[in-house]
Amino acid sequence: MNVNTLLADPAALVIDKFISEDDSITVIARSTQTVAACPSCGQISSNLKSHYFRRLADLPWHNVTVRLQLRLRKLRCRNLLCSQKVFCERLPNVADVYARRTKRLTDALTVLAFALGGRGAARTIEKLPISAIGKDTLLRLVRRYSAASSPSSTPSVRVLGVDDFALRKGCTYGTILVDLEKRRPIDLLADREAKTLSRWLRNHPSIEVVTRDRSPIYAEGITTGLPKAVQVADRWHLLKNLRESSRRFLMRENKLLQETARHLIAAGGRASEVSWRRRVSLTSRPKNIDGENERRSLYQQVVELHKGGLSGRAIARTLGLHRATIRRFIENDEYPARLPRTLRPSLLDPYIDYLEKRLREGCWNAGQLWREVRTRGYPAGTKMVSRYVTARRVKSPSPSPAEMKPEIWLPLPVPSVEQVSWWLVLEPGRLKPDEKKFLASLSQVSEQIGELIRLSRQLVEIIKQKDEDGLTVWLDRARSSQVKEMRGFACGIIKDEAAVRQAVTSQWSNGQTEGQVNRLKTIKRQMYGRANFDLLKARVIHQG
Repeated sequence: MNVNTLLADPAALVIDKFISEDDSITVIARSTQTVAACPSCGQISSNLKSHYFRRLADLPWHNVTVRLQLRLRKLRCRNLLCSQKVFCERLPNVADVYARRTKRLTDALTVLAFALGGRGAARTIEKLPISAIGKDTLLRLVRRYSAASSPSSTPSVRVLGVDDFALRKGCTYGTILVDLEKRRPIDLLADREAKTLSRWLRNHPSIEVVTRDRSPIYAEGITTGLPKAVQVADRWHLLKNLRESSRRFLMRENKLLQETARHLIAAGGRASEVSWRRRVSLTSRPKNIDGENERRSLYQQVVELHKGGLSGRAIARTLGLHRATIRRFIENDEYPARLPRTLRPSLLDPYIDYLEKRLREGCWNAGQLWREVRTRGYPAGTKMVSRYVTARRVKSPSPSPAEMKPEIWLPLPVPSVEQVSWWLVLEPGRLKPDEKKFLASLSQVSEQIGELIRLSRQLVEIIKQKDEDGLTVWLDRARSSQVKEMRGFACGIIKDEAAVRQAVTSQWSNGQTEGQVNRLKTIKRQMYGRANFDLLKARVIHQG
């Protein structure tokens, strides 16, 4: 084996000897170059003045630390007009000027810094046979690599994805720009203002297609910066906006969900057969009656102030409430009572029907009930059974079987508004039988909800089939809908109709951009939220 191949540049160096120590190896090498160029004027010279030693850290060999000791030359510049009379021989393939590490070691450390960040890479290096390096040094390597890798000319991009991300959630946001054809981020902007995006787009005239979410800010920036570019609204955000419109309607008419649940119970449905886990008693009451009365009083104040002409923001400042609460109160024609607490899945759930049956028969001994369900396969101890019996006894202290009404003790399955709003945008084939049954019963309880379900499913099918003509028909139906939330959703589409039509027909979407945002969040969390914007930008664009 030629030992010279262990060097970073075998063509320029040759090994003289090795010095072995307990925990390291020192490699003594010398340069084989006969001439060198002056760094100031570029004049070739071979006029030797003296020798000097340069010491460098190198990559470890077989888990042993390696140090290079290079014997190099100092040469005289033969250009009489050059200000630099003496210069040192340089090895650009081995190490940079004034560097204390070889280039290949620096490249390895840079890869670790990009992948793990400053602190994470420093902790990893402590476990490797490499001299300890601080986190600040590693971050300087990242910034130096980023500055050296920045293209001098404008990169050619044809299809661009635009989306925002949170630098600090709820306070400051930035913009990520992704080349959808190459599937890689190309730049980060420090804000999400239309002017900033417009300025960036004007410097990239090769862009033909831009995908984005439904944000009017990005729409304005793209229109101003590249008027001829085709804008494509994201299909996922379109369905998300549809779901949000449905959710606002269901929040306003949340009593219909409990009415539908009662209708299913009356029709013979069993609570244990449903797939959702929201179970509350038919006779449940709020635990904090005073708090509920106070909230009802606030609702009345909000309604009166709104009728008096105050805006939502003004009411929020006056009463010290959040704008979302004010908006929810204003949108509801009646007081929006809080839904009962959602129960988490429990090991006792499969045995609830049996326990209810025994309670109706008059057995209130928790120990006896635990022994009975234990023989039926219940794997846990007595505590859960005891809590269940105690809760039932508090609601009705030891009633006789004759006094018990089944509707008081049978749990009522009530899916949440969030669940039902998601069911409306899912394809019917992906719904479970009990979910389909609930939606069918819900449409019978309210004509408006029936219309909402039909319009939602029609739009989902239009997007799936890429039916542009069907979108025109759907917009006409939605604008004349009885549901005001659906009318508002349709008006929003009309304002951005060109981009929405491209979303229905185009092959491009913002999905890849959303994936890059998720990757950016992972990198930001690795940095513990303490890194500057330039470091985040470097890691997002150049990592990997």
